[in-house]
Formats: sequence, C-alpha cells, structure tokens
Amino acid sequence: MDDQADRPDDITLMAYVRGTLPEKEQAAVEEAARQLPEVRGDIALLRGLLLTRETGDEAAPGDLGWARLSRAIDAERVAPDRSRRRWLRPLEIAATVLLAVGLWQFAVLPRLPQILPGTDRYAPASQTAGGTLAVAFVPEATEARIRALLQDIGAEIIGGPSALGLWTLGFRNDTARDAALQRLSEETAIVESVQAN
Repeated sequence: MDDQADRPDDITLMAYVRGTLPEKEQAAVEEAARQLPEVRGDIALLRGLLLTRETGDEAAPGDLGWARLSRAIDAERVAPDRSRRRWLRPLEIAATVLLAVGLWQFAVLPRLPQILPGTDRYAPASQTAGGTLAVAFVPEATEARIRALLQDIGAEIIGGPSALGLWTLGFRNDTARDAALQRLSEETAIVESVQAN
C-alpha cells in the first residue's frame, strides 16, 4: 500500500492558504505538505500570490501553473535523464566480463603456481616429463582404433598432425615411451611409422 498522501488540487490549496478549509481537510493538506515537497512549494507560492494581491500588486492568473512549469524545467536540468543510458548497461556488463576473463586468462592463470603452491598440476603439453614419439598412422586406421591404442599405451597427443601427417605423442616418463615405441612398431595395421624424438 502507498503511505504517501494524495496531492491536493489547486482549489483546496487556495482554501487552505486563505484559512477557509474545514479542519479535517486542513489536516490532510498539512500531511501532504509534509510528504510532498511540491505541495509545500505550491503553498508558499499561493501565500506569496495572496500577499501580493492583498498589497495591491496584481499577479497574472496563470502564476501557479507558470511556477510549476519553471520548477519542472529546473528539476530536469538538475537531474540528467538516465533513461538515455539504459541501452548502454548491457554493453557495460559485457565489457566488464570480457575484461575480467582477459585479466584471469593472461595475468592470473600463468602466475597461479607462483601465487598458490601446489597448483602446478597443469603444464603445457610441450613440457611432458617423459620423451615423445613421432607417429604416422595408416590412412585406413579409424579414429576409434587409434584412440584405443593410445589409451592402451598411455600416450597423449600433444601435437599434430604436421604437414607430413606426423602426430607427436607424449608419455609420463622415458620408460613408458620406450615401451610404447616397441608396441607401436608392432602395430603395422594401424601405424605406418614411429620414431623417438
């Protein structure tokens, strides 16, 4: 529910200023004046108009409306229209997210092992602990057969295919690489050539 008082009309305000308003309506106008600054302004303006008429100065009949219009114009000058920037808000959010992701990707993530010890579980594929092998598969070899063979020997593809069709396989250690070299040399149905790097 709205606790704000209703805005009295001009006739009620003029009766309030002249002192001819019944007590109950007078209390309602005073409550509205406490809650609404524009009502206080209208009361002050009407008192000024009434005072000038009583002293003999004639005021124009539309002074109240003119004063309201002037106040509205002044309020627009003071408070800029924020609705013009509403369409910018999604762009500002997107730019902020992009900046955060870029900062994380290029500034924080590369330094994470230095910042938090024990987070060096991830390393570039070029820095495998064991040696590597260069392998060329026969053109008829299916992806499923190649994948099964690589899983069986514990190899990871860390590069390729090169211009010559060579894949670079990485291993946990040199022992695993040597065992894989022996096994790949025997798999002539899938492997065309294999060589230690």
